[in-house]
Amino acid sequence: MGTLFQEGPICLSKKRKNAVTGNVISAAAYYGHKEMMQYLLKLAQSSLTDQVNYLCKESLDPVKGKGGYQAEFEGFNPLMLAAVSERANPDVIQLLITAGVERHHRIKSSSDNALHLCTRYCPSTQIVSFLIAQLPEELLYEYNKKGETPLSICQGIKDKDFLAQLEQIQKQHDKS
Repeated sequence: MGTLFQEGPICLSKKRKNAVTGNVISAAAYYGHKEMMQYLLKLAQSSLTDQVNYLCKESLDPVKGKGGYQAEFEGFNPLMLAAVSERANPDVIQLLITAGVERHHRIKSSSDNALHLCTRYCPSTQIVSFLIAQLPEELLYEYNKKGETPLSICQGIKDKDFLAQLEQIQKQHDKS
């Protein structure tokens, strides 16, 4: 089992095309492979917590005009990878949550949580809605270093049904 869960390349970052390394659970999360995720979670029973909370690393490239290096997926856990993927799969997200993925994990550089990332980058409002329903409500109201909450990021989404759902969540939150 040791070699199966070793770190290796899993994808390229979206904008910069930097190599992103992670474990095989991270790869299954990013590519939305439900059956593979089920198999890996069974296989990893003795080290499950470590495997589902593995943090990705990214090779950095110089950002022209910025005077430094920039990473997109550095420090993402498998839940975050699953949430930003174009192949996002609610079954994979549910498997990760059930397996004990750290739902409150934040990226050090931006202080984003999985909901910040999902609302900003996931192309599917169904996945955003699913993740909002699955994660603790307080994550929807946490601020990142830019002063944004996942809820404020959602306001830019043009889907009327989705915005109505967010309005209901906000009303319920205001009552409590």
